[in-house]
Amino acid sequence: KICDVLGKPGAVAVPRAFAVDAASLREPDQSAAVAVTSIAGLRVLVCEEEALIRMDMLDSLSEQGCEVQGVASGKAALNLLGAAPFDILIVDVGLPDMSGVDLARRAVAMHPGLPVIFATGERTLPGAADLPNTALLGKPFSAWDLTDAMLRLLSKGAV
Repeated sequence: KICDVLGKPGAVAVPRAFAVDAASLREPDQSAAVAVTSIAGLRVLVCEEEALIRMDMLDSLSEQGCEVQGVASGKAALNLLGAAPFDILIVDVGLPDMSGVDLARRAVAMHPGLPVIFATGERTLPGAADLPNTALLGKPFSAWDLTDAMLRLLSKGAV
């Protein structure tokens, strides 16, 4: 309709900044993971010691349609993981009773393939390199950063 109004029936106007060279387009790799475009409906466990950060994440994820539960300790997270399945674990590295890396190892042992996001002020995580399906999200982060990290991780694992 816009093209008709502009007097160019059937033409598609593409802004220059977003123009794509047709030669650069290729068939999608069939072995590539399917892109995840929404986090709505995901069961998310947030393990964060700081109450305000935890509540902020829970509110943000809940507003986006996730089923969320939040805890402040590794032990509480393991109890929940033993009682119900989750689609993703978001964990702080500095927990009061164990390291977030240790929690992630135990969680993945209980639920192989469980995606884990390490939400931390650290820029590297010694001991976590061999854990599959993980991402590092540096603090401070926005709700958009958290959602983006989840979508990227889930697309990679095609959950």
